[in-house]
Amino acid sequence: MSRIAAFCADYLGKHGPAPVETIYQAAYAAGVTAARTSSSVTQAMRDRTTFVQLPDGRYTCAQRILVGATFTHRVSGDRTGDQYVWPGPELEPLRGLVKDLGEVPVEGGGTVQLDPYGQEIWKVPAGTLDAVPRGGLLAFTWTGTHLRAAALESGVDRYHPRAMEVRAVLIRHRRRALEDRQRYGYVDWTAREDLGRIVLSALTEAPNLLSEPVPPLDELLGVSPAEAVNLLYEGVSDVLEREHRRNVALDVPEPLYATLEARAGILKIAPEEFMVALLGNEMWRTAPRGTVPYEPRYSNRERHLSAVPSLDDEIWAG
Repeated sequence: MSRIAAFCADYLGKHGPAPVETIYQAAYAAGVTAARTSSSVTQAMRDRTTFVQLPDGRYTCAQRILVGATFTHRVSGDRTGDQYVWPGPELEPLRGLVKDLGEVPVEGGGTVQLDPYGQEIWKVPAGTLDAVPRGGLLAFTWTGTHLRAAALESGVDRYHPRAMEVRAVLIRHRRRALEDRQRYGYVDWTAREDLGRIVLSALTEAPNLLSEPVPPLDELLGVSPAEAVNLLYEGVSDVLEREHRRNVALDVPEPLYATLEARAGILKIAPEEFMVALLGNEMWRTAPRGTVPYEPRYSNRERHLSAVPSLDDEIWAG
């Protein structure tokens, strides 16, 4: 993180939401920037996913937005006697916070920090993981000064009305983020960083959205076909492994899925695999000139896509 961005995060964490001009004046007085306008401060915050601009124009940061928010992590295997957690995308909003602060204490003993190589080390208090059964959930809550880690006594159903409400809000903010990206151009964030920004955007609208535990974000949202293609281009080809294929089609309407399943049967492949191949083929068919072609993982199956009847527009509308 740049020196200006670090100052902005610290300033907003202590003083709360503020106009960019106020932040710039404070940064200038502290000798953090010598720029004659606030553009350097604005750019520093726009480049970081942990800053959010409020509807009234003021800026705020993850350190403020995430207060009271709870995120869950599913523990794999028997972790009795262990004190270390290996986070994934389900904890991305908190991971962004750790990157901003450098080190975050955990209540009861423990810390989350960055090592000299920029890798995260999540250490929870002794005995915390002992209370989490195999496949159980560990909840992390940001209090504003530290993290609180606790085992959940019972699981959280992803189809519970509360979980479905959270999912709907996050999907709506994701669509808004995609519209903004198309309107203002591409921003160099990874898929995980994008998820962190979407969660922060949702929390600015509904501060109590994550005040109660919900399933881990990756389980709650699943992986849509378009996201699966994006992951392929990021080099995460194992998203197509058999145990993950069931998550690919969560958001596809049933009539469309039935049609895709029939088309996939012609090729003797899984419907989700066919969907990813179809989307990848369509992406490069409509790609701008000069785009480097992508070699599909299953080139022999890609060649046979031309033999499959095309889908009607009304079916896609679902």
